[in-house]
Amino acid sequence: MSINQACQALTLSKSSYYYVKKLKNDEEIIDALNDLVELHPRNGFWLLFNPLRKKGFAWNHKRVYRVYKALGLNFKQRTKKRIPARVQHPLQELFEPNEQWSMDFISHKLEQWCYIHSIELKFIQPGSPTQNSRMERLNGSMRREFFDAYLFDTLSEVKIMTQEWVYDYNYHRPHSTLGKLSPIEYLDKYNLKMNYSV
Repeated sequence: MSINQACQALTLSKSSYYYVKKLKNDEEIIDALNDLVELHPRNGFWLLFNPLRKKGFAWNHKRVYRVYKALGLNFKQRTKKRIPARVQHPLQELFEPNEQWSMDFISHKLEQWCYIHSIELKFIQPGSPTQNSRMERLNGSMRREFFDAYLFDTLSEVKIMTQEWVYDYNYHRPHSTLGKLSPIEYLDKYNLKMNYSV
């Protein structure tokens, strides 16, 4: 049977018979992902994808995720341990930058300094890190993306790389709670909004 007859019998157009699927060239996506992973080896998919969008790449997130998985960059999520139910203390709702600051230490000298300058300190309850979850979120990010990702040879190297990480965290890293903006971008947007409202 000829190709014409076979196509007619199957009600298939000849163009469909001769069609050859074109494989997508993902080399540019691979290079872009590898560049980001080299800088931030512990970042997950969205912390890699959002900076690509900010750089102007218009790739669909499904396509980027396919390449991301093919490169073996997806980490298995650890199963969460069951913990006993606790009384929930909701976080104070914040409405503008610098309304509240969080710290992960308290000393007697700091307490005295705050008292002299009329600064109120609110301590979390023992064993309740979720009451200071904004600080714990920063600690977790820095542990995963920085301390667990690199080996350091000298203390000066730690200091230099810490400054680089903090700068990137504040100026470039997209934060989901800030609408995928960096803290500095969010602050600039907030100040611009305040100037317009005045």
